[in-house]
Amino acid sequence: MSILPQDTVPYDGYSLAETPEGLSLFVHGQWNAEMESLVQSGRVHELALIGAHGFAEPDLKFLQPWPLSRLLVTARWITDLAPISRMAEHLTSLSLPATHPSAVGTFEVGMFPHLSSLSISWGFIKDQQAALASLTDLYLESYSPVDLAPLAAAKSLNRLRMKQYPQLRSLDGLGSFEKLKTLGIFLAPKLADASALRTAPTGQSIRELHFDTCKKIPALDDVASAKNVHVLNMANSGDFPSLAPLAEMPELRELHLSESTRIIDGDLSPLLTLPKLQKLSIANRRHYSPQVSEIKRQLGIEHSSRSAKP
Repeated sequence: MSILPQDTVPYDGYSLAETPEGLSLFVHGQWNAEMESLVQSGRVHELALIGAHGFAEPDLKFLQPWPLSRLLVTARWITDLAPISRMAEHLTSLSLPATHPSAVGTFEVGMFPHLSSLSISWGFIKDQQAALASLTDLYLESYSPVDLAPLAAAKSLNRLRMKQYPQLRSLDGLGSFEKLKTLGIFLAPKLADASALRTAPTGQSIRELHFDTCKKIPALDDVASAKNVHVLNMANSGDFPSLAPLAEMPELRELHLSESTRIIDGDLSPLLTLPKLQKLSIANRRHYSPQVSEIKRQLGIEHSSRSAKP
C-alpha cells in the first residue's frame, strides 16, 4: 500500500486509517513514544513506513515484538531487515518493495511461521524457496529466472504477481500452483510463451489473468485456453492477430485491451459472443468494426480506458 486511504486521519507525525481488522498507522516522520503506545495497545494491525510519505528513521532498530499482523516498509536506504524478525510470531503480511540490494542476507522467510502474504524483490528469496510453502499471496520484483519452476515450493499460492521487468520467457512450471486464482505479470519484455495455460491443469482454475505490457506474446490462443477466467488484462501488449480466441472464454466479465494493444484484423465481433462481459477497456481505432461504441451499446456495458489493477 503506497497510497494513503481516503479516510486517513492526520496526527502529529503520523496518520491513522480505520479498517475492519483494526487501525493502519502511517509514519510521516521519526518514530516517537505516542506511536509506540498505539502499537503496543493492540489496536493497530498494520504499520506502514513509507519514505515517499515522510518516514525518516535511518534504520529499523526501533521495531519491537509488537502484535502487528501487517508491515509495509518502502525505504530504499534501509540496509538491515533483521529487526523485522522481532515481530515474526505475529506478522501474516509483509511488504518490502524497493529495498536496498545490500539488505540481501538480512531477511529469512522461514523465521515468520504465520506469514501468508509477501512482497519483495527476487534477490532476497532466491535461495529460500522452501520457506515459501505457506504463502498464499506472493508479489515479486525483478524476477530473473526464465520460467516459474524456481517457485515450485510455493504450492499454496492463490495469487502470484510480478513487476519491475521480470525476465520470464515462458510460464513453464505453472502446474505447481494448483490453488492459483490470480496470475499477474507486468512489464515482462521477454515473455512470449503462454502455452502452460493450455497444458497445465492450473490454467482451468485461474480466474484473473494480467499480462500488462508483455509485448512478446504473439496471439491470444493460449491465453484464451484458460476458459474460466473472469478478468483478463492484456493492456499495452502490442499487436494480436485476432480476438476470435476470446469466444472460448464464456466466463469473461472484465476485459482490458487498452493503450498500445491493437487487433490486426480489426474485427471486434467476437466480443459480442461474451455473454457475461460487464467491463471493457479498449482503444478506439479506425479499422475496428463494429466500432467500440457499437460494441458497448450492444453489450450494455460502460467503456473504461484504464488498465486493471490486480
